[in-house]
Amino acid sequence: MKKISKFVFAFYLILLTWGIMFKFGGHLSLPSVHIWYVNLIPYAQSGGSLEIAFNVFVFIPYGLLFMTVAKRLTFWQKFLIIMATSFIFEFIQFLTNIGVADITDLINNSIGGLLGLGIYQLLSKKIRSDKLDVSIPFVLILIILFLLILLSTMHLRFRF
Repeated sequence: MKKISKFVFAFYLILLTWGIMFKFGGHLSLPSVHIWYVNLIPYAQSGGSLEIAFNVFVFIPYGLLFMTVAKRLTFWQKFLIIMATSFIFEFIQFLTNIGVADITDLINNSIGGLLGLGIYQLLSKKIRSDKLDVSIPFVLILIILFLLILLSTMHLRFRF
């Protein structure tokens, strides 16, 4: 079952990268003019509460799945890796001038990952970890499939 968790985690990371870097579109369109910009003032230029909620929400599965595949790491090591992943995404956005490198995104992504880690720990107090490690990937597969179907039927393109 650990292979399923690893596969779902890898698939989730691909979707996350597609969403952040390609904005759920089919291709990467780099701007012709490079104006590097970084927002270092938290929530100063936020895209609003929907963007904040989206950034938190999309990283919750990261924390949940990471708990199933990285058993040897401590809670805080996992959290630091989640933060580093978010930082890498923001840094790539800065280098490629895709979107805006934003401290608000880093904070909200980290909060989402932390929530995922915390939810797993709370659930593990009531559900054996071997059952939890099987349940989480399957539930997330269903959620991901639902969201992909929803996106394809509504033809939405998120610009976060």
